[in-house]
Formats: sequence, structure tokens, C-alpha cells
Amino acid sequence: MLKHKSEAFEKFQHFKKQIITQTHKKIKILQLDNGGEYKSNDFNIFCQDHGITRQFTTPYSLQQSGVNESTTIEPVLIPLNIPPNID
Repeated sequence: MLKHKSEAFEKFQHFKKQIITQTHKKIKILQLDNGGEYKSNDFNIFCQDHGITRQFTTPYSLQQSGVNESTTIEPVLIPLNIPPNID
């Protein structure tokens, strides 16, 4: 869980390393809300350099993803056997 939105980029870098280490697979697409924490120049460059396509949902439309924002991460991590509480 993020304490501050400014931690998003650092936490994502850590998350990406864990995914590669534990699954030997790369992240290809990252679906995100339109939060500013995901649109920083550093985040943009990092994703471009690592071949990650970012897809942003339409503002105020949780139905676009079909899942409540607070539960979005667990369905992705559970099939990969990665604990949902990544520090």
C-alpha cells in the first residue's frame, strides 16, 4: 500500500523486478487510472525503455476495468503466486 502517491514509481520498479524474478516473464501492458502519479516523466521514460505499454482508463469510469480500484491488484497477483502486500 502506498503512503504517498509519489511512491508509485519506486514501488512499480520494485514490483517489476519481483515479477521478472518470480515468473521469468516481462510486463507488457500496464492498465492504470488517470492518476498523475503514473504520468511522471520518469515513469514514462522507464516504461518506454522497458517496452511497457501503458493504457489509461477513462476518468470516473471504474466500469471500464470491471473491477473496483481497491481490489484490482489482487486478481493479477494471485495467479502469479505473488503476495498482494508488496513492500
